[in-house]
This record gives sequence, structure tokens and C-alpha cells, in this order.
Amino acid sequence: MSSANLIGLAGKIVPEEALDYQMELHKRAEKMNPEQRKEFYREVIAMADKNIAKTAMENISKRMDELSAWQSKLDLPR
Repeated sequence: MSSANLIGLAGKIVPEEALDYQMELHKRAEKMNPEQRKEFYREVIAMADKNIAKTAMENISKRMDELSAWQSKLDLPR
């Protein structure tokens, strides 16, 4: 797996795979000079933030749709 693919997975890893993912990040970072390592982790963190925010918005949107459908069934005023 390329470093770009590894970075792309940040924030998307299921808990069961988190330890393996962190170990792979660490192994790659050990082979880098300090400046490369710093940039690598910046990219990982930025991608994780982006992916988590996207997932949160999708979850909020889904929940709002569910609440709207539930409200329609109850025939409550909006």
C-alpha cells in the first residue's frame, strides 16, 4: 500500500484495525527524516479531520431525514 493510500484511510479505520494501522504509520514514519515525518503526520491528521467531519455530516443528515420521516408519521406541525 502506498503512503498516499495509507493517508487516505486516516479517520476511516474501524476499531479492530486501528492498532495495525497505527503500527504501519509508525513503521513508515521511522524511515523518514524529521522534516518528512512531520509533513507525513500533518497529512495524516488533516485527512483524518476531513474524513471524520464528512462522516459526521453524513450521520447528521441521515438522522435529520429519519426525524423528518418520524415527524411525518406523527402528523405534527413543523
